[in-house]
Formats: sequence, structure tokens, C-alpha cells
Amino acid sequence: MKPIPPIRVGLCGEFEAGKSLLLNCLLGQRVALVGDLFPTTRFAVIYQWGQQSSVELFRSDETVACEFPSLEEFLNFLRSERATDSGKRRLEQFVEARVALNLQALQRTTLVDTPGIDASENDESRAYAVIKTLDFAVVVLTNYSRLNEKGCSASRFSGRKAS
Repeated sequence: MKPIPPIRVGLCGEFEAGKSLLLNCLLGQRVALVGDLFPTTRFAVIYQWGQQSSVELFRSDETVACEFPSLEEFLNFLRSERATDSGKRRLEQFVEARVALNLQALQRTTLVDTPGIDASENDESRAYAVIKTLDFAVVVLTNYSRLNEKGCSASRFSGRKAS
């Protein structure tokens, strides 16, 4: 019998909606950078199961641009690149990171952190390209006033009256 591949679940939503923060909470540890000064997730970051932790960073032609032996080294690389304008520009050459982690939660589910759909035109097109590859998309919303504008009150989702 052929094994069933893990389902691909993506966290999607606007810039600063908390997609990376939610991912950290779901996995029970800090695996994604969170921040508010610069769009933190510039490309899709795919978290999948692996016996050993490792990270591969890919260019648009699907070649591996960089490899990191640990998640911490990858996060340190992202922090240092985000610190300068030239580093931020270099990050734009990457389209995807594949992070292998030995976490039981990832044995049946692959989690995908996507760029914000409203951070920039480039981020938005990358996010929509990734969304097309998902089995499920979790849309992360934080602004109830926008829901109210569309006729959906917060109480409809929480069971409580919105303040």
C-alpha cells in the first residue's frame, strides 16, 4: 500500500496578521521570525518532517541557493539580512525555504508560512502562487472592523458580542 503524503496546510493572510506567530504556537516552539518593521516572511517557508533539522533556500529556477545545518542558523541569516537595505534586496531572490524538523506534528502535515498578501506586489504574487499548491488554507485575520464592513460581526466567530 502506497503511503499517503502529508497534507499541505498554508497560513495565509495580510501582512502583520500573525501568520508566523500562529505557526510558532501550533508547533510549540519558535521556528519562524515574527516582527513588525519589515514584512518578515518574504517567501514561502515550508515546514516538513525530517529526521534531522535542516534548511534549504531555493531560487526561482528551483536550484538550491543556500543550505543551513540548523533552523537557528537559518533564522540568524534572516535576521542579519533584514538588518540592511542590501540584505532585504538579497532576500527577494529567494522564492522558497524548506525547513525539515523532527517534530511529531509534521509527520502527517506540512505547514506553509506565506508572505502577506498585501505587503507588496511581489509578495502578493508569491503568496497566491503558493496558495494554489495547498490542500487547505488557514486565513489569519486580525481586524474585526473589516469583517464588520462585510456584514460579519466578531460575535459570529467568537460567540460573544463584539466590543
